Amino acid sequence: SILTFLSQTLADITRSWLLYQGILFVLVMLFVPDGLVGLVQRAAKSLRERGLASWLPRAAVSVAAGLLLTCATVFSVEMLQRMFARDYRALLEMNPDAGWPPIPLFGQDWAPLAPSTWLIPLALFGLGLAACRWALVLWRDYAEAAPALEAAK
Repeated sequence: SILTFLSQTLADITRSWLLYQGILFVLVMLFVPDGLVGLVQRAAKSLRERGLASWLPRAAVSVAAGLLLTCATVFSVEMLQRMFARDYRALLEMNPDAGWPPIPLFGQDWAPLAPSTWLIPLALFGLGLAACRWALVLWRDYAEAAPALEAAK
């Protein structure tokens, strides 16, 4: 049901909607085999057992990691999709001496061959991986503290 909603919504926004849906499906199968409902149930159980003050920082870092990785992926996919689009290639062939024309994306024109254009998704990806690693450490510490907390009760 969520994937159906996303496919209908994303199809109106981007040509790469099927790629995004496939990536989401693979990620859910790999990392959340009990589905999104299972993820929500586990989060709710963890929240009830540990309390908001202990759970919230870990959840916030995890969400931030996901958002950073998502932004890096979307920027890269959308930029590459436009670079390899038939319309853009035709524009490039019409005036080959002018070089690669800027690509409008997210309200800004991006020079496709400029290093600064590609440093943005690279930085987002690096920050996302660092946040992911930090989240894993936080959750691992959280899981290791669980038996000690149970024994103290």
